[in-house]
Amino acid sequence: MELMRKFQVALFLVCFSHFIQRPYRNEVLTQLNPDNITTVMSFTFVLSFIIIALIRVVEKRISAGSIAVALLFTSLVLHTALFHGFSHPAAPLLYLIVGSSFNLTGISVIWLLAMTRITHQNYSSSFQLGMSTQWAALAGSIGSIFISAYSTPSSALFIGILALFTSLLTIVRVDSDRTDESLGSLSILSKPSFSTYVLIYTIISTGLYYFVLKKA
Repeated sequence: MELMRKFQVALFLVCFSHFIQRPYRNEVLTQLNPDNITTVMSFTFVLSFIIIALIRVVEKRISAGSIAVALLFTSLVLHTALFHGFSHPAAPLLYLIVGSSFNLTGISVIWLLAMTRITHQNYSSSFQLGMSTQWAALAGSIGSIFISAYSTPSSALFIGILALFTSLLTIVRVDSDRTDESLGSLSILSKPSFSTYVLIYTIISTGLYYFVLKKA
């Protein structure tokens, strides 16, 4: 049960981080030419494809937990750099592209890792993990509304960084606590079904959001 709680916390925090940053994403998108949204989508697809290709190469050499840690750490570094004033002209594009690709792929890897590490894989376990992401979406969306009304977009980025950092620490603990090395890697990561799922999940979830903003 303790292991399930750790996975629930990790999934909740990484999803919460993604949703709470909506005011900051909106702010970044207002700085872009609407035509650049197509560029963002194209590069998001390409980067997601590259990430998946790298995962398929290394998944037999390192644990799935380490893969999840690497994804979250990379996203955390970018978010922290932006918060501390990284002002390169490409910064907005990097934030949108890298943030979406690494965070959403990380969520997928953590989910699969959870279902592999939890010995009693049943409907209840899957339901509990799913509820964690739903509560995160609800809490993040409500939080983003309050931030938009009473604070600045940079506050959303800061809270997102804290959530990502805590999620990263949780996954590090999960990966270091494993007792069965055979549970460390996920053969499903190298299967085409996983690659297809992550690409579709990333493109649809980000594409609809950008499309709505572009029309607005």
